[in-house]
Amino acid sequence: MWQVVGGAERGGILVRESAALDSPLVADRLSTGAVVREIEVHGERLHYERLSGFGPDSGWVSSNLRGKDLLVRKEIHEPVRIWAVSDVHTDIKENRAWIQNLNAGEYVNDVLLLAGDVTDDLEGLAETLTDCRKRFARVFFTPGNHELWVSLKKPGPKDSIAKLRHILSLCRELDVETAPGEIVTSFGRTLIVPILGWHHPQWDTEPEVEGWSGIPPVDKVVSDYMLTHWPEGIQIKDGSAARAIDAINDEFFNMSKLKERRKQCDAVVSFSHFVPRKELNPEKRYLTPPSLAKAVGSTHLKHRVEHLRPDVHVFGHTHFGYDMEVDGIRYIQAPLATPNERAGGGSIVALGDFPVIEAKPCFVWGTATGWAPKYRSSWSCYYARYGRSPHITDTIPSVLCAMYKATPSCRAGWIAGRMPIWLFGPLQHRLFEADMVLQEVSSVTGLKARSAASADSQKSK
Repeated sequence: MWQVVGGAERGGILVRESAALDSPLVADRLSTGAVVREIEVHGERLHYERLSGFGPDSGWVSSNLRGKDLLVRKEIHEPVRIWAVSDVHTDIKENRAWIQNLNAGEYVNDVLLLAGDVTDDLEGLAETLTDCRKRFARVFFTPGNHELWVSLKKPGPKDSIAKLRHILSLCRELDVETAPGEIVTSFGRTLIVPILGWHHPQWDTEPEVEGWSGIPPVDKVVSDYMLTHWPEGIQIKDGSAARAIDAINDEFFNMSKLKERRKQCDAVVSFSHFVPRKELNPEKRYLTPPSLAKAVGSTHLKHRVEHLRPDVHVFGHTHFGYDMEVDGIRYIQAPLATPNERAGGGSIVALGDFPVIEAKPCFVWGTATGWAPKYRSSWSCYYARYGRSPHITDTIPSVLCAMYKATPSCRAGWIAGRMPIWLFGPLQHRLFEADMVLQEVSSVTGLKARSAASADSQKSK
């Protein structure tokens, strides 16, 4: 492998179509810092295939110009691990501290997949991406919905697509990767594919909740409808925003070429912020409100994932821990979420020990161990036992009933014969939540309460 070290003052080095120095130039430069695989070498001319960074996928470059190195050989440092996290929301101080408390010495060879929803503030986004780059050898990022919120009163881009392009340029400046890239190790070649997306209501084709009135429409409850601004002729409601953002993917990769590249790689991990499949979202009777199902997913994203056929696809947005296989693809969601969600519903947010019991991103793959073992998570385990039943439209869990008006044809509670969802969460997170409740009771009553963990320990003796 080689790494580009020259051309920093010009945004990279020149690329030509062949080994001849008078052959036609390729339009874009190969970015400084990019890592390439050697195809062949003719003297100081290198025929390459790009593995990371920005610029042409392949071409010919000079490794040295007038005695100055433009590329140098790059050693492989192992072991290498891939970690993932979404929805870090670092505009919340506790979440910013969670990122900053990651041990910089633990991830020096590792790769982080950051699956969107960092913050809508550009300065805060730059700070968090910089924090991540200081801790990981490589960071891949795809923006979420919060990143595309626009304030017309503040300086900066005035529409959401312009802001997206600004963010993609910022990532390039910070050496944060937003295009497909490879990790080359003794194991082989692992392809990472970030996929841009946006939600649209047409993605939701499942039956509506019936028998309950007072359920607000999606455009009255989802902030994206109020806080994003789009160029003329583009809007969320008719799906044109989702189509416009999906089309930007074609500027980063050609799907046909990417599928061919996929065949040459030993492992493939793709990731997005939004949800690619309805199977990865709770039925709308469990959502608050049910209309949220129309603001989480994208059929364009689904098609791209299906065509690519990665080994693993990482996603975010809904703040539910997930580890589920659908049609031969493993899907993982590891959301940091908000402090209140981690405290009050941590067993639903959690994926194994992530993010409270073990305060680090979710491990996905490593050269020493291969793929992560399957993680326990509430919704994944619940559906593994009961399956999804979107056709049941008249029953809403008791904890949500007070929000809507009931009619004689509706029911409150869980479906008969089923355990509540939170009982399927990782045990350590359920014990953690129970201890928090006990501490709250003790602070109010002044009485000491035995911890849930110690009670569980006594039971097992």
